[in-house]
Amino acid sequence: MKALERFLVVLVLAAVFSGCTDDRQSFFVRDIKIPSDEDCIVQSDRNTPYRPYGRMDLAFGGSFFIHPLVENAMTSSEKLNPVTAESNRITITGAEVSLEFEDGTPITAEPFFVATSAIVEPGGVVATSFEGIPSGYLGLADAWQVVYIRFRILGITGGGKEVDTPRFTFPVLTCDGCLIYFPPEAYDSERGCYDCCDIGGGGDMTVPCNYGQDDWVDCRLCAEALDTQCVDPDCPC
Repeated sequence: MKALERFLVVLVLAAVFSGCTDDRQSFFVRDIKIPSDEDCIVQSDRNTPYRPYGRMDLAFGGSFFIHPLVENAMTSSEKLNPVTAESNRITITGAEVSLEFEDGTPITAEPFFVATSAIVEPGGVVATSFEGIPSGYLGLADAWQVVYIRFRILGITGGGKEVDTPRFTFPVLTCDGCLIYFPPEAYDSERGCYDCCDIGGGGDMTVPCNYGQDDWVDCRLCAEALDTQCVDPDCPC
């Protein structure tokens, strides 16, 4: 009887150290986070705002960066046996990404790998970032359509086991010029148009974290982003 009890204890401990649950249920993407306005840092916090979809302005011709919050719901092995190294800590190594249009037409013939790194402790979350739509991938895309970023995060546990999250899908609406903002401070009352050529016009000229992605771009900053001005046709430079 004693031998049977010891055998059952070993089985229970083995289950705990291996994570107790299926890896794809215990390692997953919670949502897509929004970088802070002040320093463009993405917080590793379940309670910070998330983004249900993205916007990409093709006029800027750049990349689209995505910021997943990844959770490790496995049980800590150190809690049951403090003398052992943490076998359920996950080191994120990158993401496998594929792109397709709303109608299912693939943009990428094969999934591509994007390197990124972070460590997520058992029971914890971590925010990571990577290029979800690399520059040039949407060169032939039309504006006002939806592009789906489908990805899974790849990692390796402290015990040396390769793990990956279930595939996560994030929709991105493309447009042409939709994120260019003409602020009241740039309005020229004498000419009755917006003077976007005067970058010293005052007002809040917040520089976006990534030009052409999600956030408005002050028309007076377009020279920095596009090597040209986003001018009002009635107010040429």
